[in-house]
Amino acid sequence: MHTFCRMEPAESLENETKQTDKELSVTSEGVTSPASAKKGRIKSDIWFLFTEASNPQQKKAAICKHCKALVNHHKKNEYAQKHLNNCKPFIKVMMGVDIADRPEWFDNHKKPKLNNPPLATAGSSSKQNAMTQYTLPPMSSRTQDTFQEAIALHYYLTGTSFQRIEEKNLARAVHMLRPDVVLPDRRQLAGNLLDKCYSKLQQKQDSYLTLACVCLTTDGWSNIRNEPIVNYMAASPERTVFLESVATGMQGHTSEWIAEDIDRVIEKYSKTTFAGAVTDNTSANKAAWEILKGRHPTMFFHGCVSHGLHLLVKDIFGATKTKKPGQTSVISVNYNN
Repeated sequence: MHTFCRMEPAESLENETKQTDKELSVTSEGVTSPASAKKGRIKSDIWFLFTEASNPQQKKAAICKHCKALVNHHKKNEYAQKHLNNCKPFIKVMMGVDIADRPEWFDNHKKPKLNNPPLATAGSSSKQNAMTQYTLPPMSSRTQDTFQEAIALHYYLTGTSFQRIEEKNLARAVHMLRPDVVLPDRRQLAGNLLDKCYSKLQQKQDSYLTLACVCLTTDGWSNIRNEPIVNYMAASPERTVFLESVATGMQGHTSEWIAEDIDRVIEKYSKTTFAGAVTDNTSANKAAWEILKGRHPTMFFHGCVSHGLHLLVKDIFGATKTKKPGQTSVISVNYNN
């Protein structure tokens, strides 16, 4: 009895194999999936090393998770590779990984830069470095001027006598650091350096007063010759700037004069935004507030808190406090209560 079996043609088997291959596709994980799966470019592993953003290959920029810098990669992993090859935190991480585990695109063939140039040895073909490479460059005239201005500001701000600039040990100490430095003399401190520093500080002050909103403060006092002086300051949360000092002479500090002089300062600094003015708490100053409120309704005018506390303490604890009828001494205060 003969058994017959159906033989498929070779061409039919080959077509079936091709059809099966078309139905399968390889993912980035190496697992086969049906051909009905979403087709597209295989996602490079560089994106996982580069950023924590989702689908960075579909965006034009992403933040590097190592240095936190925003990198414009324009959907191309070549730009991400270029950034990571120059990203110091990423390079530090890669240097702690075995060479076999580093990405192929990682440029690990860079030679580390030496902090000090190699010294020429006998028999070596390299040229010997010039001695000037190991010496300080000569100080330029601009650097010399900046140094002298800094020294001058130190003397001005600390109130140091100009004669001390010519003390020999100071020059000796400075020349140990820079032999070519030139210290100014006392005539320069009192002359051109004083004018130059004043001009620069005045420019900085004018620039600040133009942009800031400040409060005008006044303070009446007497100098060593017992002459009445009024100081004007511009105060803000950032800084306090001295505006001017006025010697009143024989002029009495009446309410009209106080109001007129404060108004003069406000008009003089017309580019400055004044929120108001703070003065002492005398009756003349209080009357001046009312005059100024009529002229500047958008500003406030009131007394100084520290001056008020000072008057309060003097009134309570002053030895010259007026005694009430029938009292033989000033009332004592028990500080323990």
